[in-house]
Amino acid sequence: MAVTAALLAGCGQGGGQDGGQGAPAPAEAAPSAASTFPVTVAGKEGAATIPAQPERVVTVGLQRDTDIALALGVTPVGMAKAASFPSGVAPWVEPVLGGEQPELVDMTTGQPPLESIAALDPDVILAVDDYALAEHYEQLSRIAPTVSYAEAQNTDTWQESTRRIATALGVEDEAAGVIAEAEAAVRDAAAANPGLAGRTFSFSVVYSGTVYTVLGSDAAATVLTQLGMELAPAVAALPESTTKGRAQVGEEQISTLDADVVMVSYATPADQAALEANPLFQRLSAVSSGAYFPLDFTVGVALAFPSPLATPYAVEGIVPPLKQALKL
Repeated sequence: MAVTAALLAGCGQGGGQDGGQGAPAPAEAAPSAASTFPVTVAGKEGAATIPAQPERVVTVGLQRDTDIALALGVTPVGMAKAASFPSGVAPWVEPVLGGEQPELVDMTTGQPPLESIAALDPDVILAVDDYALAEHYEQLSRIAPTVSYAEAQNTDTWQESTRRIATALGVEDEAAGVIAEAEAAVRDAAAANPGLAGRTFSFSVVYSGTVYTVLGSDAAATVLTQLGMELAPAVAALPESTTKGRAQVGEEQISTLDADVVMVSYATPADQAALEANPLFQRLSAVSSGAYFPLDFTVGVALAFPSPLATPYAVEGIVPPLKQALKL
């Protein structure tokens, strides 16, 4: 299930076409005094040398390539389909598009739709958020210069990715402001809600009956701690699972999830019913006091995959239920 796969993947810091409307006219990026072409953006999978300021941009990463390009004022002619959402477009992206309809590229089939991507005639391909980039970087780079992650997918911070993409797009001067605006949204929310300070939390995802909870290295935990909250000590002590930034919680460990507030995102209603009926879960003090709530899936994805667009959306969505659960 793509929806839960997205939440489960989380972030250590942070074929065929769809859409049917054809590629829109490219949006031209505002020139930046700091940008001189050609530019080369080094990356783990290879260096992208871009000869001139790109006019036709295609994004193939899970979400953040699209988010960052749009936040920088560049509308892609083609963008990866957000498989977690029925429309194929994340809800924080839709208002920024302003009615424009980039071609949706389905990157969920295991093999990227190379012919469809090539047909979009891209000047650059943004792939810093592509989980399988190592497998098809060479193929993509034959189509157009392809911007890779710097260190590893799921490791680069969204701020670093923003700066790298800004360089590739020739809008370096825009990066600092875009980053500052998103970071300010978190700071402002923390300042406006001092009651969150020092409150402990746990944030978990349940998939096929298995509970995964975020650790301190996870991007969702980072945002919540920036709001002034603290990860529950028992959760922080859990060992990391094979999913980066997440611990797998067995039946006998459910008590470790207890905190001042407990948030859980579910793959299916059956998963929710099963956990909420579990006597060990019912014994959590947060459950008995009403400080537990099922986390809205969209907000959970925005928390797990921070970006200049997703992070303000996440903060706006998470603060009200937190205040209600904590009776603030």
